Amino acid sequence: GVPLAALDRYRWGPGSEELDLDGSMQARAGAYRLLAPPVPCAELDFCAADVEAALAAREARLAFEAGEDGVLNGVAFWFELDLVDELRFGTAPGGGRRQRVQWVDPVRVAKGAPIRVAARVTETRVAFEVTAPQRVAPVVHRHCLGRWHLDMVADARRNAAFRAGIRAAVASVLEGKRTGPQRPG
Repeated sequence: GVPLAALDRYRWGPGSEELDLDGSMQARAGAYRLLAPPVPCAELDFCAADVEAALAAREARLAFEAGEDGVLNGVAFWFELDLVDELRFGTAPGGGRRQRVQWVDPVRVAKGAPIRVAARVTETRVAFEVTAPQRVAPVVHRHCLGRWHLDMVADARRNAAFRAGIRAAVASVLEGKRTGPQRPG
């Protein structure tokens, strides 16, 4: 594959994007690793007597312990809904649905190190900020690349076919210049 570490500084974005921790090309290649087990971020009660209050914006302080050495560069999240009786619907890994990820500034973590994340839940989104470990130097964000672009760059099979098509087109143009223009009939 293509090493994309140099593009990490462009991966950051203010929102979240779709991520498939189970079935994506990167997941199958082992590119994603959960550095810590999941913890609940928020509980929302859609059946509360005062739904407005139950769904009001809130902030949660999440605490994790790194289960292995690695680079923390994103917070993956999903939801689980209790519908009726024992009926549940969710997007957790292993369930055949996709999750979400918010890319964050990359920081190295050591096994056993504390990881602290501030989660803000509003009516329309969840946003995360890693508060520990802290970056050594602040990052100024000027640009970001969508995940689809990084996936495209890392798709060796697609890129090989694209390269072969370009070579064939260039060869055809060069052959036409060498033999001269062909006149019809």
